[in-house]
Amino acid sequence: MDEPFAGLDLFLTEELEELIVRLKKTLGMGILYVTHSPRDALRIADRVALMREGRIVRTDTREGIMRHPKSGFVCRMLGIREMKS
Repeated sequence: MDEPFAGLDLFLTEELEELIVRLKKTLGMGILYVTHSPRDALRIADRVALMREGRIVRTDTREGIMRHPKSGFVCRMLGIREMKS
């Protein structure tokens, strides 16, 4: 899915995100979800890959990335003010 909710209102976006999460669990399938929105990625994903200039710079679970961003770039992308040690 490439930016499937671009242009939708927040209410509809949240409903569709919940549907995707339910389908993913029910069907036991993986979904590649491309977005520029950290909020969307962290709500839907089990694992996250952050890219910079076409290269993957960080992959982890959503919890792992939030707890240990490991770089200033990742902090800025996720809106984290400072790196946690």
